[in-house]
Amino acid sequence: TSTTSTVTTTTSTATVSTSATSTTATTTTSTATTSTSATSTTTTATTTTSTATTSTSATLTTSTSTSTTSTATTSTSATSTTSTATTTTSTATTSTSATSTTSTATTTTSTATTSTSATLTTST
Repeated sequence: TSTTSTVTTTTSTATVSTSATSTTATTTTSTATTSTSATSTTTTATTTTSTATTSTSATLTTSTSTSTTSTATTSTSATSTTSTATTTTSTATTSTSATSTTSTATTTTSTATTSTSATLTTST
């Protein structure tokens, strides 16, 4: 069959299939490939690195522990345990026999231990 095929080729090799009808193949090959996916097309990664780390917890952020007229032992442990000075004064006066036996007052004073919790940021 007589077939008239007109081929216009721009910047590429045009492949023209000859069929029973008149085919005008205009092939323009573009080098630019644009991929559009279902997810984000343009991903702008904005990384802001902040050096300042602010930890806000339920406990104290800044604890000022001022110990006056006592030996302050500051120990950092995982569990916050504040032991208050407990003074147990036992004055036992036992008069059983003819001789009066007076036991001296036993004063047990525990040293105040200030424990700082694990979330303590600044301890003065």
